[in-house]
Amino acid sequence: MDPSSVTPPSLYHSPAASTPSTEYTIDSFLSPSIPSHSLGANETAIAISPRASWPKISNTAPKDDVYRVMQAVAIDVVEVIMTHYSHQGGLANQSLVSGTTDQAVKFLTDDPRLQQEYYRDVMFELDKLIMQQERSLTHIQVPTPEITMTNDNALSPPSAAPPPPPPPPEASTARAIPSTKADKKWKCDHCGAPCSRSDAVKRHWRESCTLNPESKKVKKMISQQQQQQQVLFLGNQQR
Repeated sequence: MDPSSVTPPSLYHSPAASTPSTEYTIDSFLSPSIPSHSLGANETAIAISPRASWPKISNTAPKDDVYRVMQAVAIDVVEVIMTHYSHQGGLANQSLVSGTTDQAVKFLTDDPRLQQEYYRDVMFELDKLIMQQERSLTHIQVPTPEITMTNDNALSPPSAAPPPPPPPPEASTARAIPSTKADKKWKCDHCGAPCSRSDAVKRHWRESCTLNPESKKVKKMISQQQQQQQVLFLGNQQR
């Protein structure tokens, strides 16, 4: 992923504006949590991620390697928040998401400029993960109770009323997003594509909206069409 191609987040998502005040160092995302009684009333503890094993990223790292690390960081941020902080609003708590992401990218590099770029990249990946999670919640299927066949001797007497059917198991809500998040929906005013947050709508319009002739996706499609036409033209000339 080219960091320069990602639309900067709004001020509400910038690390300087919304990072929670903590007693952590830059490695705190990977270290054991500080006991809650040692934190102030307005401080938020960032929990440990069991799968966090990201490498330091050099300034010359290939873009594909950087992109894979950004995806891994986003997945770990979601896991930490949903596992340890669902009672604080989970992914709907934008301040918690922003602060956790900021702590994570500080582990990746000591360069302040790259920290800002990686922060935007991880937030972009988080937008996609949250949208996927919201879609998955609408497709939860309630399992059908199994019917066990019995022999004639085990059947109830004809006069006995049949037992009431067991209630169907409730759908799991372990990954459910709090209602404050689920009730808020944003979508592109032009193509109707759903987005997880208001700043994601602007990013979608600039990056991938097919109704925006200046979006990168449309420009890429036009460029590919021009290349195909040029190949066909050269092929006809050679004939």
